[in-house]
Amino acid sequence: MLFPIASHRWCKGQWKVRGKTVLSFITALWVSCTFVSCGGGNSGSAPSSEPVLKFAIMGDTSLGAADSSQYPSSCNIPQLKRTIRDIASLSTPPAISFLTGDLVLNFADDQGQTLAAQLDAWQAAYLSMWGADHFELVPLVGNHESDIYDVVLNAQYPNPSIYAVWMDWIARNRYDRYGGSGPTPSGDNPDFLVKDERYFSYSFTLKGVCFIIVNTDTLSSILDPATSKPYAGWIPLHWIEDELIRAQANASVSHIFVIGHRPIEAPSWTTQASSTPILNNAAYPLATGLANAMKSFSKVRGYIGSHVHAQDMTRLQGGAGVWQIVSGNAGAPFDSNWDPAGGKYFGFMVVNVYGGGTVSVVNYWRPAPPEPQKYYEESPVPPPAAVPGAKIIIN
Repeated sequence: MLFPIASHRWCKGQWKVRGKTVLSFITALWVSCTFVSCGGGNSGSAPSSEPVLKFAIMGDTSLGAADSSQYPSSCNIPQLKRTIRDIASLSTPPAISFLTGDLVLNFADDQGQTLAAQLDAWQAAYLSMWGADHFELVPLVGNHESDIYDVVLNAQYPNPSIYAVWMDWIARNRYDRYGGSGPTPSGDNPDFLVKDERYFSYSFTLKGVCFIIVNTDTLSSILDPATSKPYAGWIPLHWIEDELIRAQANASVSHIFVIGHRPIEAPSWTTQASSTPILNNAAYPLATGLANAMKSFSKVRGYIGSHVHAQDMTRLQGGAGVWQIVSGNAGAPFDSNWDPAGGKYFGFMVVNVYGGGTVSVVNYWRPAPPEPQKYYEESPVPPPAAVPGAKIIIN
């Protein structure tokens, strides 16, 4: 079989409210009571001491295609500006914050010129925001940075030209600090790589937490027979599995998080078509392989991503796998299927890692602008400060 995954015995119990994922409830003030009464987990027993590591996660700041001309960056500037201020204003700002892809719209069928211009405009706007110098930002590539959208084929697929553009941008803006350890096409190349992926998929460890960063639109030499183009949603599964093995065996690593753009599984309330998760077909069951691999190692705490323009938090594989944490509501137009209690909202999440081994997740949310104000407009009602929900324990 192309991606053999060894069988392991580790498994956790499910914590999920019937018919709804955990974050469906989080916008209401009574969220703590809702979680405590669910059973199988808790939301109020995180240690009172400061965590040894705190990191923030957010994704999808780009505007929709019809709105992209509002700003040169094609980004929802008012919401991003408020989020950066909110993160920097936390009582203890996070050591690091991950922006899990789709910073800009791009999707242009060119040699990377559109991507380069939008990324530079995004960076100029970001540097002007209060709080941008209060924490370290690690941006990942999403499908909007990686892919062409072909209107003739009605399909998206990786664009080889973006590699040089992204490498130049992260180097000039010092976003390449943690990269360099990823896979390359040399040797046996079991993941069918075409380009040097060392700064697109890579791993690093910070205060006992290993982060495995994944390019979820990796350019491979395998073509989709439906389009005769490279597959969208491809990941370097063999390389990821090797990284998981190394991190699990490393005595200095206590926790492992895998972070990418596309989700592994579509949230239960949406559809495969609208969320387009990591590739999972009969020939290349990459999503299933990744879910199985993560479940096999006791130090893995979860998979973090975005792509779906919403927040969602649930257990993979019908509740038998690890946590999947989706934070894709940093500024993009909301997923039409998302219907959280209290209404749709923008925001981010914070993950707290405590000295005793406990890991918690806190959702920070702010309401969307009231109609008829557009989701990307700063007036007449400016984006308010985000407020925290309950601490959700994930181990």
